[in-house]
Amino acid sequence: EISACLVGSEMCIRDRIHCGNCNRMMTRAPHMRGGPYLLCARRGCIPSSKLPLVEDAVLMSLRNEITRLKGQQEQECEEKQELSVTATKAIDKELKATKEQLSRLHDLLEQQIYDVATFMERRSTLTKKIEKLEAAKASYQKQEKQLNIPAMIQTVSYTHLRAHETGRNLV
Repeated sequence: EISACLVGSEMCIRDRIHCGNCNRMMTRAPHMRGGPYLLCARRGCIPSSKLPLVEDAVLMSLRNEITRLKGQQEQECEEKQELSVTATKAIDKELKATKEQLSRLHDLLEQQIYDVATFMERRSTLTKKIEKLEAAKASYQKQEKQLNIPAMIQTVSYTHLRAHETGRNLV
């Protein structure tokens, strides 16, 4: 199991790497020949790994997960965009028709087909309908701006790659 946490500007994998044989936590041993190692904490279990190799594996895993998430997010965004465009067009069409109705309502009052009470009642109904439609349209537009996962993924990716490029130990 490999999981990561951000600490400051560095990634920390300490206490997150488990031995493949016994599933116990692996610990860092910084003073071994050849650089820092991760060692299994269980007595009698020998597995160890050079820390840079583990870091590279973690970064590769993160890159793969980021790529997968980007693809998934792009697909979801496209689907939501299509739905939003379709819904917005339908709302715009309904808004246009309702506003035309409201305009014709004034003509009916002027031609004395409607009395003032009927005009006021119909006008109130149409005004409320217009407000609801505009609120629904605003809601769809707000949903498009809410969560920008690709930007979040890009930030995480940049942080990890930057730590790797500068040669910092991530543990």
